[in-house]
Amino acid sequence: MELQTNEMNLPFPEARERLMNRIKQDNAEIKQQEKEISEMRKIVDQYQRQLKEIQNELSGKPNEGAQEEAAKFEVLA
Repeated sequence: MELQTNEMNLPFPEARERLMNRIKQDNAEIKQQEKEISEMRKIVDQYQRQLKEIQNELSGKPNEGAQEEAAKFEVLA
């Protein structure tokens, strides 16, 4: 609260400069967090694919990749 009061008493150019710096800093933090979110989504997607493969193996169903490979060999034959 004291910081806000001090900022209100600053001359306009200095207050503007501080605000611009804060905005730049916040934008950099947002960009970093979005990058981390993207990386985490990739990891989650990878684990979901692995889980689906394991579930298919346990249920006796071949995975999609194996079906595609079999279809390729049938076309070649």
